[in-house]
Amino acid sequence: MESEGCILVVEDSREVREFLVMLAGEGRAMLAARSGAEALARLQHHRPRLILLNYGLGDMTAADVAAAYHRLPPPHAPIVLTTGGPDAAQLAAEIGAADWLVKPFDLDDLAALVARYAP
Repeated sequence: MESEGCILVVEDSREVREFLVMLAGEGRAMLAARSGAEALARLQHHRPRLILLNYGLGDMTAADVAAAYHRLPPPHAPIVLTTGGPDAAQLAAEIGAADWLVKPFDLDDLAALVARYAP
């Protein structure tokens, strides 16, 4: 597998995607996808150690992406759901995410999540 141990950022907003890649990627291999379909295509060839998954993608829901990802052969990376919604914890639980990050997110919270799941 290519890029084993990278962090995959799945975010439809170019600005937020680039921001997450820049902040989470300090010294880490990073991949980015702008849609659920692109993320799933990348996951066919890459084994990330962490997935930062936006809840509101243009082409599919985070639940669709997570379900399709978990149908791929293991091992599976933890998913951290990113959302601007008020029900982040509930949404994360519904898709089987390990954690969540509410937008606009605190940089220290992002750093702590990345350190926890992709040391």
